[in-house]
Amino acid sequence: MEPHGLAHGRCQVSNGSLLGFIAFWDLDTCWYVEHLAIAKELRGQGYGQALLRNFINKSPKSVLLEIDPLVDDIARARLRFYQHCGFVQNNFEHRHPPYRKDFQAHKLIVLTTKRTISHTQYQAFNQDLCTLVMQHTPQ
Repeated sequence: MEPHGLAHGRCQVSNGSLLGFIAFWDLDTCWYVEHLAIAKELRGQGYGQALLRNFINKSPKSVLLEIDPLVDDIARARLRFYQHCGFVQNNFEHRHPPYRKDFQAHKLIVLTTKRTISHTQYQAFNQDLCTLVMQHTPQ
């Protein structure tokens, strides 16, 4: 499938080595972060926080991302990381559509920068997720 004009990526490189990246969608209401990754050997050293804060500061819109439900220590640590970077938790019953035909939608928590979003803003994001993002995801 061809890349979509709304899909973008930002990389953090030092001395020719990839430290991490953010893959995101420039949607009408937000920048939706689909993936954030830091090289495993560099995690816990502030690179993820620096990459994400720089990304947030350059965004002209609210930044939105999803995390797994808070069922274990790793998920709770992930929430604390994002909160430390300026994200707030939204209380919507959110189910991410499946990436593959044989899978089911799965529950995720929506986080946004600056403030929680309204139900109308959430519905606009979810519509874009289902009609733009997922339509450009290989099945």
